[in-house]
This record gives sequence, structure tokens and C-alpha cells, in this order.
Amino acid sequence: MNTAVILAAGNGRKMWPYSVTKAKPALPVAGKPVISHLIDQLTDEHVGHIIAVIRADHSSVRSILAAYKQITVVTVSSSSGTAESLEAALEHVEEENFALFYGDLYLTPKRMAEWLQACRKTKASACLLTGPYGAEMPQETIGAALGKNGRVANIVAHPRPHYVSERVIGAFLLDKEDICEGLKQQPGLMTNVPTGVMPPDEGMIEQALQHLIENGNYVKNYSIADGFVDLDKPWDIMKANHTAVCDITASLTASNVPASSTLDKTADVRGYVVMGENSHIGKYVRINGNAVIGSNTVIDHGVAIDGPAVIGDNCSITHFAKIAGNSSIGSRNRIGHCAEFSGVSFPNVSFIHYGEVFGVVGEATDIAAGVTIGMARFDDTLQVQTVAGRKEFPDQFGNAVFFGDFVRTGIMSMFMPGVKIGARSVVGSGVCVEQDVASETLLYQKQTLIEKPWGAYKYGW
Repeated sequence: MNTAVILAAGNGRKMWPYSVTKAKPALPVAGKPVISHLIDQLTDEHVGHIIAVIRADHSSVRSILAAYKQITVVTVSSSSGTAESLEAALEHVEEENFALFYGDLYLTPKRMAEWLQACRKTKASACLLTGPYGAEMPQETIGAALGKNGRVANIVAHPRPHYVSERVIGAFLLDKEDICEGLKQQPGLMTNVPTGVMPPDEGMIEQALQHLIENGNYVKNYSIADGFVDLDKPWDIMKANHTAVCDITASLTASNVPASSTLDKTADVRGYVVMGENSHIGKYVRINGNAVIGSNTVIDHGVAIDGPAVIGDNCSITHFAKIAGNSSIGSRNRIGHCAEFSGVSFPNVSFIHYGEVFGVVGEATDIAAGVTIGMARFDDTLQVQTVAGRKEFPDQFGNAVFFGDFVRTGIMSMFMPGVKIGARSVVGSGVCVEQDVASETLLYQKQTLIEKPWGAYKYGW
């Protein structure tokens, strides 16, 4: 098996505010677009023919793929579901068996290698990559009911928990002839749903696979326990980066400081550190765990990095800034003067002069002096989120704050747990944000002032 198809033409509407400027496959995970992780891992595992299906208006993905000359890019004007995207790719598939990935899926390299090894040994019409649900609600996913002898007995969309045993992750091994037959039978929407569930008009690969199951074809699963994240909603960016940072830093077995980079003798590094070219870790910096640091990056003047971290190229982190463990800092970030950050920052973020931020900070966003984020509710319960008009109850990171791309904040602005700030918006000085802010919005407060006479006479003169 030497062929893989990556479907990257979805609309990503549940990923707002990041979907305004980026398609989901372009979202950064440990400083690299999620689709780049897929491509690089497939290349490392000797998959020589990679086909990517993208939408014509997804320039954010096309610009990433331009760096990969060996990839066949198939452009569709629009996509009404994964089935349609796969049909567009099939004419470029020459092998009998091929792997298929959704472009918003993050897998660790270990899990990718295991999956491809299993695929190369499998003789079946299809093999689904599946995983346990954990705290997730099956009603928000596509699940698989497992039968005897490793067969998949049923694929159900948005099932009630007792219908399924594992979730379908978004990676498949497919027999070309069999999946072509299944695609002919799928009716343009997912019909295998519980009674009362209302599917959209989107043709889905999972429905085509369900037809194969009903026709008696051998459809099996390969289960992994961890090391995967489907980037579907904003907090999944936090999950994917947390998973990637932990995996990348845990794999380090020694420090590597190139001759062009420097590590000051006063720095307290309690772990392995891998540095790019022309970088500098300066005086009294503390790194409490393993870290990967890019090229041309300066970390200096008492910075504290508490735990594993991945930091990009051309960054400046100085003057007693604090970076929490498991954080991912994008390229060209400027963090300084007692700023405290925990989470994920995209490229070209500025956060200088005090403040505390926990969450995802979009590209070229300016975090002003004194910006503060609330993390805990007074009732200590999970933060309720609203996504595409539906209430959600994230099991992790729902209390983070999500700044879209190109956002500007005013000094001393405050953000309550879980709020989302739309792309190209401005939040004025001193504003306390308690609900989501739409994209391209200016939000500022109207101040009431009281003016009275005052002077020396008030003191008896």
C-alpha cells in the first residue's frame, strides 16, 4: 500500500472563530499545520503517492501544500460531504488498496506507524481506525458497534451510547473497487442514525461503508487507546497541541544545542532541551521539563517555562515572562515583562507587560498590557459553550478563552471563562467580556463620569 488520500475540503463551521481565516487542516499543532503532520508522517512511513482534496476557496491549505511538490492536489468548487470529496480523488488512485485520512485529524507518529503497519497486513473491504470514547458524548460523533472476529457490525452517526462501543476516528483503509460500489449506494446523507436524529444533506463515507457491511463485505476495525485528536471545535486545538507537545517532548533522550546557539551557565534547565540554529537561552532562565525551541529565538532575563513546551522560530520571550507546561508558542511571538501564558499561540502574537492568558491566541493578535482571563466559574462546574447554535459541554479546555486571528485587545480588558472573540475584532480598554464577540466587531464600554468641585477649601483652608 503506497497511496494515501487526505480530505481537506470541509467547511469547518464549528471551528469558529478560527474558521473565518483558516480551514481546519491549516490549524497549527505544535507549530505546524495539522495537514503537514499527516503528510510528513506518511512520507516517513514510505507512502509515496499522496492525494489531497481541497476546496477552491481554501487558500490557507493550498499555500501549505505548495511546499510539497510530490503531492497530487485535487480542487473541488465546493463539497457537500466526504463522499463527494473521495469521489473526486478516486480517479487518481491507482492501487487496489489505499489509506484515507480526514485532513483535520492529528495522530502521533507512533499511532500513525502502528495504523499503517496494520493496514499493510489487512485483507478486507475496509478497516476503520477507532478509539474509546472516554468522557466524550457519542451523540456528537460517528460510532462503530463491534461484532465477532474483529468485524464492524454497524456504523451509526450521532448514536445513543448503548448503540456503539468505539468512535470512528477519521482514518480508513479502503479497497478501491468495494468503496466505489459503496459510494454508488450512499444516498447523499447519513441515513444510519437513531430514530429522531436529523442528519444534514451531506454524503458521507461512513454511510458508504455501512452499505458494505449490510452487503456482507468484510469491514473490520483497528483500535488505538490514545494519540489522536479530531479538530472539530475550538477547544480541540488545545487538546491536539497538548497531545503533540507531550508526545514530542517525551520522545527526547538528550539535549542538542547547535554551535550557533548559546545556553547561559546561569540557566536552570531541568530536562532535555533541543534548540534550533542561532537561538539563545539567557540569564536565570528556568526550564522545568523538556523543551523544543526553534531557530533565531531568544529566551532571556529570568523567563520561567514550567514543564514541557514547544516554542517556534524567531520568538522573543524575555523579562520574567512565564510559560505554563504543555504550551505551544507559534513563530514570531513576542512575550515579555511578567506576562503569563498557558495554551496555544499562533504566529506573530504580541503579549507584553503583565497579564494572564489561558487559551488559544490567533494569528497576529495583540494582547495588551494587563489583560486578564478568568479560568474558573464560581460554581466550579464545566463551562457551557455554544457552537453553531448548539450548547456544548466540553470535558477539557472549555474554560479557556479563544481569540480569533487579527484581534486587538485594550489595556486591562478582562475575559470570563470560555468566551470566544471573533476574527478582526477589537475589545476596548477595561471591558469585561462575558459572552462571545462576533467577528469584525468593535466592543467598548460607555463610561459614566461624575464631576464635582474640589480644592484646598475641603481641608479647612
